[in-house]
Amino acid sequence: VQAALVLRAIAEKEKFEITDKELKEEMDKTISSFTEKNTAENKIDINRLKEYTIGRLKNERVFQLLNSYNK
Repeated sequence: VQAALVLRAIAEKEKFEITDKELKEEMDKTISSFTEKNTAENKIDINRLKEYTIGRLKNERVFQLLNSYNK
């Protein structure tokens, strides 16, 4: 839990933003991983998927930032 809070704080401090295009592409990837797209869209809570995807993308950017300090 503390690690998640630290990642979130870094993302906020660095003002990492996710574009609508990035978000849509990543959400589409997740939905397309299901065998039947219509079934996935009916079963997935799109708002939760959106929040999860935004968080994951911001975390990826934080890790990229942290890794850049090791170079």
